[in-house]
Amino acid sequence: DEDLFVTDNPPGLPAQPTLDKARDNLFPAVNRFLTGRGRRDKTYVGVHHRLDRDTSGAVLFTKSERVNAAIAETFSTRQVVKIYQAITVPRRGRLEKQWVIKNRLGKISSKSKRSRYGAVKDGDAADTSFRVIAEYPRGIWLEASPRPGRTHEIRVHLAEYGLAILGDDLYGAAGVGELAPRLMLHAAELIFPHPITGLKVSVKSPLPRDFEECLEKIQDKPEREF
Repeated sequence: DEDLFVTDNPPGLPAQPTLDKARDNLFPAVNRFLTGRGRRDKTYVGVHHRLDRDTSGAVLFTKSERVNAAIAETFSTRQVVKIYQAITVPRRGRLEKQWVIKNRLGKISSKSKRSRYGAVKDGDAADTSFRVIAEYPRGIWLEASPRPGRTHEIRVHLAEYGLAILGDDLYGAAGVGELAPRLMLHAAELIFPHPITGLKVSVKSPLPRDFEECLEKIQDKPEREF
């Protein structure tokens, strides 16, 4: 609308500039798109949250400065519900249908200019709810809702729980038998109050093809579904 813009970000497109100056990223791509739609006034784009480079899905932008403060407040006061879907390695032993992980996260190391995060005593508070969608012999399909959404929050919480996300070479589960071409994490839905009308807005991003293909590979013979 006049104030908000949500894009369905493809995997592999960085949210912001990288060391490779020739590599495109989401912020200028959104600028080009809005300018190309024939806007005569100066294009304004504000971003209030980001996805990891290989995470696909919905990203919210502001298109006018008048809603910036209100959108920033919805994020800071945790009024924005972020729902992700992920595919993880199989669970050894009993798997709960739903669970919550609460701890504090902080940077624990840097590997080849890539920062690694983990549970630390003096870190930032992190709170993620998980729900299993289906469990299969070769992987688990689940839903995650982080609050507030720290850097690598879902990835760290799952890895430290023993369910590293398929394709996550930083936290212990790379291809795993060529099941995953990239990090199998998708920002599936954003729910938030509109900063002008106050009405609840829900935007959903469909699963990308590579995510669906990974699901097909792990679900030949499902053991149980919830």
